[in-house]
Amino acid sequence: MGPADYLTLARGLISLALFIFIPIGIKNIGLGTVLYIVGWTTDILDGRVARATGNEGRLAKWDFPLDMILTGAGAAYCAYLGIIPALFFWIWGILWLLLSIITRNQAVIMLTAFVCHVVSGIGLAKAGPLWFWVLVAWIALMLALEFRRFGQVIMNFIRSAGEWIKK
Repeated sequence: MGPADYLTLARGLISLALFIFIPIGIKNIGLGTVLYIVGWTTDILDGRVARATGNEGRLAKWDFPLDMILTGAGAAYCAYLGIIPALFFWIWGILWLLLSIITRNQAVIMLTAFVCHVVSGIGLAKAGPLWFWVLVAWIALMLALEFRRFGQVIMNFIRSAGEWIKK
């Protein structure tokens, strides 16, 4: 395994930790927010490391699935903390899972995930304003540092959406 693989694996372990916090009763907005930020940072870094080393890594095919698992873990933890309504989480989660299975289209999956990110962000702004601003600052920093890559992600999203619409 290469360095990019370890970052990808770390994202999976962070997702697992967020899921495990629920049954063992860990309720901490700050810890959840920091883990979520670290998880998404590993997503940014694993691609950057892979491109810099020229070594995609054995876990590269797990990059997008682990992104979506982190999204689900973050949403589940937000529902557990009361940041988002449990009913929203279950309706969104079932819809997201069904759309993922039925369409198998990255744009549809990403758009559905984005809805949950927005709702979670609004909930975080109310439940933990300090942590909301930490998250917003991190997003702004990542956009500034990775703007070109973000543009590529948007272009891939548009391409994938176009393919799905044509079907």
